[in-house]
Amino acid sequence: MFLALIIAIRISAYYREDLSRDIAKLLPLASLAIFLFNSQFYSLVDVLKRLSEIPSFITQIAAFMIVVMLVEIVLSAIYLIKIRFFHREKIQD
Repeated sequence: MFLALIIAIRISAYYREDLSRDIAKLLPLASLAIFLFNSQFYSLVDVLKRLSEIPSFITQIAAFMIVVMLVEIVLSAIYLIKIRFFHREKIQD
């Protein structure tokens, strides 16, 4: 869930930088709200159980990291094309 939010923040950064800043500011607040309102969301037993399950998800984690990198590369390429071919100089008075 959080990694999908990170991709959304990166996509919005290429669209409008202020929008991505606002979304990024909401991420810690949303996490805090989840922790405060759901007391059983994080218990020590559940955290240790989830940590022990990480090795079984290594391939999924790696695949998602590749997706994140590909999204970033595509966004960078589109941004560079936009700047190179569609950039208009601002006329200063």
